[in-house]
Amino acid sequence: MIYKGKEMTFKELSAMTGVKEPTLTNRYQRGLRDDELTSDGPYHRGPLYINGKAYQPSKEDKKILRNNRLNKQDVQDRLDEGWDYRQAIELSHLYVMKDGGIHLRVETKDAIHYVPESRVRDLEIDGLSQSKLIKNLKSGNTLEKIVNDFYESEGVNITQGATKYVIQDRLRENRKRERELEKQRKEQERLQMIENAKVRSKWFEHLAANDIFPKKVAR
Repeated sequence: MIYKGKEMTFKELSAMTGVKEPTLTNRYQRGLRDDELTSDGPYHRGPLYINGKAYQPSKEDKKILRNNRLNKQDVQDRLDEGWDYRQAIELSHLYVMKDGGIHLRVETKDAIHYVPESRVRDLEIDGLSQSKLIKNLKSGNTLEKIVNDFYESEGVNITQGATKYVIQDRLRENRKRERELEKQRKEQERLQMIENAKVRSKWFEHLAANDIFPKKVAR
């Protein structure tokens, strides 16, 4: 990490400034640098303002903020940038506004990746979680490779120029086919169990008819 032109660790910066290491890490991941990284600015304790109207977050909303590592000032900053209220509280601290749109920001050793929030949402619907996406980006993979590898693992052939809707249709078709095959497999297992039961029943009848079962001796 670089602080005012000097390379140091979060632990060293914490010892130098008195700001807790987790706080520094959180701020750095949100894109704060230098004085913004170490400044304890005024905490937003009043209501939030949406289009000039005061709004007090509910207890449930406050819980969501904590889970997403946000505070009310973070949310107010987002609202001032034009974010929708639900997006402002429900998207984690990893999301930022860039080029007029909301993006997931993932910083790696060699680059900073910005993935449109709508793209992240589409991938999650298809089965690629945000955590896996971030993990793959931090492993050095490009977004294109991650997406292609994911769809290929799902049996979807990505052709050049295919829209997300075409890709999603193919994915749904593959999963529908997998469900049908699984249904057929279970039906075959059920029929086999019935057949096995019939065989056992016939064997039982054979034993009974031939008086093979031991009888209780009368005393």
